[in-house]
Amino acid sequence: MTNSRLQTLIETIEFTQKLASYYISLMKEVDPTKTFSIEGKELNSLYWLVGHLAWAEDLLILKGTHGIASANPWLQRFQFGEAHHIDEALSFQELKLGAQEIHLAAMAHLQTLTDADLDKPNAQNFGFGQEPTNQLILMHFIRHLGTHIGHLSWLCKLHGVKSV
Repeated sequence: MTNSRLQTLIETIEFTQKLASYYISLMKEVDPTKTFSIEGKELNSLYWLVGHLAWAEDLLILKGTHGIASANPWLQRFQFGEAHHIDEALSFQELKLGAQEIHLAAMAHLQTLTDADLDKPNAQNFGFGQEPTNQLILMHFIRHLGTHIGHLSWLCKLHGVKSV
């Protein structure tokens, strides 16, 4: 069995993740905790975005498709709606390594699924107005990541890092 639908989603996730990683890698010389304020609105730091993307991958891919969630105790600090917070005890390097571990675990978990699993209900019951399937939660993860890639590209510009 080829599981072509699943493989297309995995390839799309990996392709999109590589773009996020590219923007993050461009900012290796910046202060990852620096925030910017635009017209009185605080933007999230690179540090917070990396943590938030790790939290989302854990929630949407690992937990969402019935995998084993990460045991990282810091993940909940980056969940949707949480205030921007820098944990002095968690270095940016540790945060990036934790995010990378979550990504590898998520991709390994997805390889255990089949196309038939895509039509099953997701564990979060997220449907966004549609049937709450595993396929839908993976598609939402892709669009969520893509949205934050836009934020990463703006952070490059705000930090003065040439990205294109």
